[in-house]
Amino acid sequence: MTAFPDNLKQKILSIDTGNEVTIVIGHKNPDSDSVGSAIAFASLLHQLGISAIAAVSGKLNSETAYALDAFGISAPVILDNASGKQIILVDHNTYAQAVDGIKEARIIGIIDHHEGGDIRLNDQAYIHHALTGASATLVFLAYRACNAEISRNTARVMLMSILSDTRNMKRNVTDADREAYETLKDIAEIEDIDAFYRNMAYALTSYGTLSNREIFETDYKEYEVSGIRFCIADVNAYGEENVIELAERMDELMALYYDESDLDLIFAIINNKSDDESENMMYMAAFPESAKDLLQKIYGNYDRNRFFIFRKNLSRKTDIVPALTAALKQLTTGTQEKTGITSQ
Repeated sequence: MTAFPDNLKQKILSIDTGNEVTIVIGHKNPDSDSVGSAIAFASLLHQLGISAIAAVSGKLNSETAYALDAFGISAPVILDNASGKQIILVDHNTYAQAVDGIKEARIIGIIDHHEGGDIRLNDQAYIHHALTGASATLVFLAYRACNAEISRNTARVMLMSILSDTRNMKRNVTDADREAYETLKDIAEIEDIDAFYRNMAYALTSYGTLSNREIFETDYKEYEVSGIRFCIADVNAYGEENVIELAERMDELMALYYDESDLDLIFAIINNKSDDESENMMYMAAFPESAKDLLQKIYGNYDRNRFFIFRKNLSRKTDIVPALTAALKQLTTGTQEKTGITSQ
């Protein structure tokens, strides 16, 4: 069972926070897990007598906005630059995904459920990393390790996070996630959790009047492997017809996005959020040709037109990123230009 060390409370309290407010913040392009984890962990720090606030580095996505509005909980403040601030990071551990100015911030803690990243910590800082379904599960375990009370609103935001990242307890679920879910649902007092999750999913696919670029950046992360920089956008539609339409929109954007960026490879995942399991499918778009070649090497499934098509939804964290990382590490570490990446 994933757990925090028994001395977590002492470790947190031993850090000299001075007169500074500690800001708990998730990654760029915040999603429900990063937001819920930040709100809940800031609340835990308050219980321990530490001045703390939750923050986000940008606008909430429609899923998170729907859930917080349904709970009557205010969105965290927006922090656009962390320089000179005292920070705890949740739901990420790389500079590429962190708020601007993070290299000039004092980072005193990281709580994350992704693979280890490149952020450097000082001797006083604490870190907890485990491959749970959601970072909020680790925050739940922190409450338990500190013997802290979980309020109804705190339970609700952690449950929001877990539901979102595990797709209603159907993906990447660990024993720790199950324990957190069972405990939090009793405290949260949500009448129909399945219906609430469906409403979250519907909200997530409602991009309204957003431009293609705005949709692409709603859940967007950058990575670097062996000097190769790439991004993966993760967007959602409801039903196969809408998935195809959204995939075409993302594909149309990619050439322009590539030209304006310093990225080597660009990928987009287009998920089907339909409740019908027979419609489980996912599209991937990629640019330039070297990105398509890489996906073909890993998966096949290329439709010989524009997209890679999967008859199940894959996870960016546990499926796509590890596969791309392994494939990229096999490539030459020689000169990697925007014109393409050469395999050995």
